[in-house]
Amino acid sequence: MRKLISADVFRLMRSRVLWLCMAAVFVLGAYGYYDIWSFMQESGYEQELAKQAFSTLPASGLVLAVLCGLFLGEEFSFGTIRSKLVVGHDRVSIYLSELCVSILAGLLVSLAYLAATALVGIPLLGFFRRNLMMLAWYAFCMLCVLCVFAAILTLLLMKCANRTVGVVLGMLLMLGMLYVSARIEARLSEPENIMSYTMVDPETYRPIEVEETPNPRYLTGREREIYQWLHDILPTGQSIQIANLEGEHSTRWPIASAIVFLLVTGTGLWLFLRKDLN
Repeated sequence: MRKLISADVFRLMRSRVLWLCMAAVFVLGAYGYYDIWSFMQESGYEQELAKQAFSTLPASGLVLAVLCGLFLGEEFSFGTIRSKLVVGHDRVSIYLSELCVSILAGLLVSLAYLAATALVGIPLLGFFRRNLMMLAWYAFCMLCVLCVFAAILTLLLMKCANRTVGVVLGMLLMLGMLYVSARIEARLSEPENIMSYTMVDPETYRPIEVEETPNPRYLTGREREIYQWLHDILPTGQSIQIANLEGEHSTRWPIASAIVFLLVTGTGLWLFLRKDLN
């Protein structure tokens, strides 16, 4: 399998798609930091670097869907996988080597954003002012999320032989997961009480009396626990929480990611072993 990984990594590093994706992530990250800095100069509002350091993580699945879809799709389009089988490589080694390369692609894209943070974000917004151990933990959890994204996309793309269809399905899957996680985040963020203004001063337009009423959409008890577990299990849910620097249950993120990664990889291997490659 080492030869397979070496060959795939060599092909990945020569891929124009990889460098275009990395360049796009770097430019978007740099522009985002510059835009925040410009807003700070105009409004006087101070924005912390840590608040932006993980902001692109929820969208990283979309970038990976394009990158991995085009890269892995070539394996079927050019008959590379059949050639690997002909020279004696087994299907397990082929699948795992593609998974390793997908993970590497995700890490390289993340390094592009890290470069934008180091070269543009830090000079404009200053260094991190939060607990560095906490940020390091979030960075580790981010790497776990990227591995899960890669595993999910590898399963999908190794099952789908058409490169274009694979890219579209991968993007739709990532968008669907992100939508579900955003809805869960919205429900979990509902306030326990709603402030209702019952009277307004006609001259100053300021509220005179305020009432607090229970919010019917606020989740409690077992229902809230179910929503929170779903939010922690879904990689997109973890990515949203990491981007928002919300870590109430962050200790279980890597465990959830490891379980999902193993289940998805095992399912992908089982499907690939049964796939007709003729």
